[in-house]
Amino acid sequence: MQVKNKKIVALVAVLAFILIGAVVADLLLTKQIPTSMIIKPTLSMDIFDVDGVTPLTSIALGQFSWHTDETFFPGHLTSAPSEYYYIKNTDQTSFYIAFEVAADYPSLTIGFVFYAKRGDQAAFTTLISGIYNLPIETSLVNPDPATQYAVWYFKVWIAEPPFGSYNPTILVHAYDTASG
Repeated sequence: MQVKNKKIVALVAVLAFILIGAVVADLLLTKQIPTSMIIKPTLSMDIFDVDGVTPLTSIALGQFSWHTDETFFPGHLTSAPSEYYYIKNTDQTSFYIAFEVAADYPSLTIGFVFYAKRGDQAAFTTLISGIYNLPIETSLVNPDPATQYAVWYFKVWIAEPPFGSYNPTILVHAYDTASG
């Protein structure tokens, strides 16, 4: 029995020595390894039709006559509409919106002018070219839902295009600053 106790005592002594040695060890050297990283928020927006729920996937502009007065959308109207398309911020970072038309027609023959306002604003801003000056915010930045979407509409004017069928594409851009 003494042999067994001696082995246990010896094992305890070795473990104690290892633990004490680890605790009282001297730090001899430290090397630093610099690192860098970016935690980037994700960005997403949804574009809806006038009901604010149905995704807006295309807009049928219809037929125009040469030298037509301005035509407003949604609705193919002769004056500014009372219903609007929606852009909703659905992610982690705020953004500024701008519109562009990718055209398949000769320049200066068909024109687009966009109007936008954030949900908490009373008046529309005309965006002939440029970025809307208020951010479409995220719920992480501002819990007020009215700051998390914008409404917009546009008008089309026809100057002297060659007659034919055209398919312009409206591009909605999201920028991180109002200066683009």
